[in-house]
Amino acid sequence: MEEKMKHVNYGVILLALLLAAMAMIPMVSAAGENYGTTQQTVITTVQHSIETNSSTPQMNQSEFRTYIQKMSQKYGSDKVKALTTLTGEPDTLSPQLSYVGVWTDHLTTPSGGNSDCALMLYKFNQADPSGKDHYYYWQWTSAQPNSGVVLTDFWNKVQLTNGNSRLITYNPGSTITGNQQTVNVGISTGYSGINFNIGGAFVLHQDTVKPKAGDCQVGYGGKYAVEWSGIYGNPQEIHGAMHMDIPSGQSLTSTWTNSLTAV
Repeated sequence: MEEKMKHVNYGVILLALLLAAMAMIPMVSAAGENYGTTQQTVITTVQHSIETNSSTPQMNQSEFRTYIQKMSQKYGSDKVKALTTLTGEPDTLSPQLSYVGVWTDHLTTPSGGNSDCALMLYKFNQADPSGKDHYYYWQWTSAQPNSGVVLTDFWNKVQLTNGNSRLITYNPGSTITGNQQTVNVGISTGYSGINFNIGGAFVLHQDTVKPKAGDCQVGYGGKYAVEWSGIYGNPQEIHGAMHMDIPSGQSLTSTWTNSLTAV
C-alpha cells in the first residue's frame, strides 16, 4: 500500500512538472519574439494649454522686459526684435493702446526640440460707440532643435472662451512660403475718428507659415492659430495678431495652446 501511494505521488509530481514545462515553452518563445521586434518609441510632438484671463495676466511690464532679455540671450536679438516694440513703453507702442499683460510657455520634446511661447494682450483705451472694448492678442513662438534634430511643425493657438467675445480679424491670413523672407504681421483699425495699429516683422528662413487649417474662425467664440511647417535644423520664430471686441467691463478669456514637433 505504501509503495502504491509513493508511485501515485511520483506520477502526480511528474505530470505537474511536464505541464509546467509545456507552459513555459510558448511564454519564452513569445518573449523572445517580442524582444527582437520591439522598438523604443520617441515622442516627437508635445502640446500644452493655458487658460488666460485679462483680469489676471501672468506677467507685468517689468517682468515682460526681463523675459525678452532672457529670450534674446537664448535665441538671438533678431528673434525678439518685434517683441521689443510691444513691451508697452510709450515710445514703442501705439499711444491708443495699453499693455494688459503677458502669458508665457515652454515646450520640450523628448526627440530633441524646444520652444518658448508668449501671448501678449493689449487694449484700446476707449470703448467703441456700441459700448464694446477692443483687445489685441500678439502671438509669438521661437523654436529650435538640438544638434542632429530638425523642426517639422509648431503652432500657437488662441480659442476665445467668453461667448460674448468676438474675433474680428487675424494676421497672417494666408499661406506664406519663403527663403530668408521678411514677413510683416500687423492689424490696423480704428473708430470714432481714431486710427491705431499693432505690428511687427520676422524672418521666415525657409518653408511655410500660415493660418492652421481647421483652427481659424472669426466671430463669437472665435479662434486663430498661426503655424510653421517644414524641415529646418535651426531656430525659427513665428508671430500672429488678433483683434477682438467684448462688451465693456467684461473679462476676455481664452484657452491658449502651443504645439511643437521635432524629429
